[in-house]
Amino acid sequence: SEFCSGVDFKSIMPLQINSLHIMGAQDRLVPVESSRALLSSYVNPVVDQHDGGHHVPMRSANVKKILSFIDKSYSIKKNIATASTQTMQEMKDTIPDEEHSQLQIDECESLSMIFPEEFQILSLIKDDTHDVLPGETKYVHPITYAIRLEPSDDQLGEDDNIKNVWPKKQMSLKVQYTADYPDTLPIFSLEHEMNLLEFKISQTNACMNAVKAAA
Repeated sequence: SEFCSGVDFKSIMPLQINSLHIMGAQDRLVPVESSRALLSSYVNPVVDQHDGGHHVPMRSANVKKILSFIDKSYSIKKNIATASTQTMQEMKDTIPDEEHSQLQIDECESLSMIFPEEFQILSLIKDDTHDVLPGETKYVHPITYAIRLEPSDDQLGEDDNIKNVWPKKQMSLKVQYTADYPDTLPIFSLEHEMNLLEFKISQTNACMNAVKAAA
């Protein structure tokens, strides 16, 4: 394009960001050659070239590639944010004292009996170490578990709106106890494999706000 003419992109330090470059073979507004000239300005650019013009492709294969890029970028961003906040001091702060530890263990075991099908322990547990009595389970802190979220058959039968808005794929509430729990709230998050079109960020935020309000 005229905006890019005369620019030596190879002399520019590549941008360290995720990038998806969509270009149409029949695009007369921004020719493919101009779009490809920008690729050297990015590290590991992802290219989706379709046989149409200056528009976003809507064919299944193209849409899947775009959604895959969004999912991957979101996961990378989430992992980087998580890794950057988990310092050694924060890890130490997850170890509760004896009193809080027992309260957490008691609640965890109660939940596993109340929700035997939905409950899943995610943190490590030990039952074969020398300091554990026979039949006793030792939980490794911070205790983390997930509870599968799904409306009951009665709820689905009584309210058609629930059936229409409830996600089609499995979703769980992940809970990680803080060192001072139950004096302070645990860390909540939603676990699922849906993309951003199937389950929007606004829906995630609404769910998390409801969980925190209930807690």
